[in-house]
Amino acid sequence: MAEETGIIIALGEKVLHDACKQIHFWNSQHQFTVPLFVSVNVSGKQLVNPGFLDQVRRILKETDLDAGCLKLEITESTMMENTEFTLALLTCLNSMGIQVNLDDFGTGYSSLSCVRRFPIDTLKIDRSFIKNLAVNTENFHIVGTIIALAKNLDMAVVAEGVEEATDMAELKELNCTYAQGYHFSKPVNAEAASELIAMSIQW
Repeated sequence: MAEETGIIIALGEKVLHDACKQIHFWNSQHQFTVPLFVSVNVSGKQLVNPGFLDQVRRILKETDLDAGCLKLEITESTMMENTEFTLALLTCLNSMGIQVNLDDFGTGYSSLSCVRRFPIDTLKIDRSFIKNLAVNTENFHIVGTIIALAKNLDMAVVAEGVEEATDMAELKELNCTYAQGYHFSKPVNAEAASELIAMSIQW
């Protein structure tokens, strides 16, 4: 509905600004060996907005966030809607030091040649392939193939929607780089996330 009404432009700007501000706050509060980064979903409507690049630059400046701490997530379908335009835009973002995640990988219609052509840093495996991974042999092989592809292309890989310890064990066996989902935590507000960060530092 936000995309249909056009409010996604203002909403997306607010989300991006707040996320950058919050991650800068956490990094300034703690001396991490490697700074925390934040991944922000970007709508296709935002990408084609003529002022998007300037908006990103302005927000990074306003929040004093290093570009390397920001990752923008786009879907396969968004990437393929206007390939030449998107390629130029992602190349600009990459030159700024911002990483790009390809979200819901495996559910769209991008070819392997396009994945190689675009400046993608991370492939995110859609949750539909992760569910019941321990008992679904077909999904196990698909996920293993995607992980191998990502590593051969020097990309990181994230398994989405991990809810069961058994699925996490299978992902470890497949040497998956990262995972996210309810197995680790349900969505929480900034205050609760701060407590989780503090706990991770103690570990």
